[in-house]
Amino acid sequence: MPRERKPTGDYEVGYGRPPKHTRFRPGQSGNPKGRRKGVRNLKGVLEEELFRPITVQEGGRRRTVPILAVVVRQALAKAAKGETRALTPLLPIIQRAGLVEGGEIAEAVAQLPLSVDEEADLREALAEWRAERPGPDPSEPAPLEPDTEAPR
Repeated sequence: MPRERKPTGDYEVGYGRPPKHTRFRPGQSGNPKGRRKGVRNLKGVLEEELFRPITVQEGGRRRTVPILAVVVRQALAKAAKGETRALTPLLPIIQRAGLVEGGEIAEAVAQLPLSVDEEADLREALAEWRAERPGPDPSEPAPLEPDTEAPR
């Protein structure tokens, strides 16, 4: 669709020519109450806060580390003490970082000496983690092909 041309003519006011007193002045914005400068989105705020350095005391020494490192360390410490639910948010992070594959996690869990309750909690956490992951679950049998009939 071609752009409409502004009419040419000798008149002061009309289509494409507002009255001079209503035109924007040089340096004046067309959206004076628009977005303020410096307004950040959620990603920017999270990035700033997660990597904000804080001072922690460790082994009698003071160290400055990002908040994210402290959060991960605390979650891992809880998981090591037996709070298996602390692993739930860490499993996708560990896998996305490429540190372990899904099968390796399942093998490691199978070797842990766990109580019945802990094992149930851990299986639940793994099931939630698998539900969030895209793609087929390697522990489930492959689906039947559309051309194949199911055994009777």
